Amino acid sequence: MMDPQLTEIISKVMNARDGEVVARLEFPRLGAAHMVVEGVGADSLREGPGRYSSTAYLGGSGNAAIAGHRSTYGSPFGDLDALTPGDEVVVETPLGVAVYQVMDPRVAFSVWIDRVREVGPGFVIVGPDDGFVLADVGDDRLTLTACHPRFSASERIIVAARLVTAPLAMLAPGFGAVEFDLADLQLDRPTNPTGDRTPSTASTGSTRPVTGLAGGEPAPVLAAPVAQVSDLREGLNGVSAELLPTLVWSLLLLVAMAAGTVVKHHYGAVVSTLAGVIPVTGILWMLFNHLDRLLPAY
Repeated sequence: MMDPQLTEIISKVMNARDGEVVARLEFPRLGAAHMVVEGVGADSLREGPGRYSSTAYLGGSGNAAIAGHRSTYGSPFGDLDALTPGDEVVVETPLGVAVYQVMDPRVAFSVWIDRVREVGPGFVIVGPDDGFVLADVGDDRLTLTACHPRFSASERIIVAARLVTAPLAMLAPGFGAVEFDLADLQLDRPTNPTGDRTPSTASTGSTRPVTGLAGGEPAPVLAAPVAQVSDLREGLNGVSAELLPTLVWSLLLLVAMAAGTVVKHHYGAVVSTLAGVIPVTGILWMLFNHLDRLLPAY
């Protein structure tokens, strides 16, 4: 019978809400690590890199994708162009650790090579409407996306990394359907010389444990969600719905400043300052928050 605590963890991973932390993303060669949240909306990406909810689960089977800012909010993907083929990308989730290796972009994007705008050492450049890079092409990979060039949303830089450890078994649809002993999980599987995706530390450079099934049985795989990503614009170009609130709070600021001038004329600068500091500060705070969400975040 499934461990209730494990069942709860699986449920949280598979039903995470936008903005909730779902994983830790590490680039060992770059010496960088970031917490990953669910969703790629404007608010989610201001917290950190976000998982495209309509793509595969992190560490699962299919094409799992993460978006991140390159120039603002800590620029978590600022050095995405520094990744080169063979570099390790480690994703730590509540259900296990998945190790990926950056792919040669000519191989990773071979089916779309005539549609990309530029091919770099470890990345490709595409347009903001080119959501095809997040499609499932039959392998298990991690796709990282960010704006390009820096301080612009005119294009997108894309890095693909293949999963070199077994897909995380506990996210498989059939996991728990039959009695399964957690002690059967093997946390340090060796490389299969015939091409199994579970490598040794020599092939990945990692000594982290790998989650899979013991006894030589293939791990169950996770089917990617069926929803598709039509473009790569979400969360990066600002929230247009914030235009009206921004204008309203700007108008209130002008009214408050005008009122302050009248009070100063009748009662002096000291009274005007004491009476106006709290409301003006509150208005500025609200204006900043709405303006922050309105403006593009690259």
